[in-house]
Amino acid sequence: MGQNTSGVAAVELRSASASSRHHAVNWRLAALLIGALGVVAVIGFVTYLTHWASQPLPLSAATEIVIEPGESFAAVADDLERLGVVGSTLFSWRARVRGLQARVQSGQYALLPGETADSLLDRFSNGDVMTHRFRIEEGETVERLLERLAATAHLRFDLPG
Repeated sequence: MGQNTSGVAAVELRSASASSRHHAVNWRLAALLIGALGVVAVIGFVTYLTHWASQPLPLSAATEIVIEPGESFAAVADDLERLGVVGSTLFSWRARVRGLQARVQSGQYALLPGETADSLLDRFSNGDVMTHRFRIEEGETVERLLERLAATAHLRFDLPG
């Protein structure tokens, strides 16, 4: 009878051990499934973001934006959203994915019809700003030159005098 009792105990022990292994397998499988779903979600989001960034922005006419020195990327994205050009959240995520948030350069930019979010990010990070011509007339005095510079609307005149 003593031997029979130990045999029962051994069967019960094996049964508990198998159950414990079954639960461990279930947890590993659940963790693997959650990880796989996370990877699929990230790939899906990046794919959507890439597609979104390659579509033309809703610009029917050229628009200008000025990025001030030291202005944060979030402020630039908010300005673009106020202009109705892009959603600031998607634009910020796209810049983050491409590693361009910290590379945006200050200046005056033209936003052109047919432009995409990616092309805009490229121009912002390359400093592809608008240029303006200003002609200095031969024989013009410095005083007259400074007056004309101060009166030019598209220039920020910060020279003393």
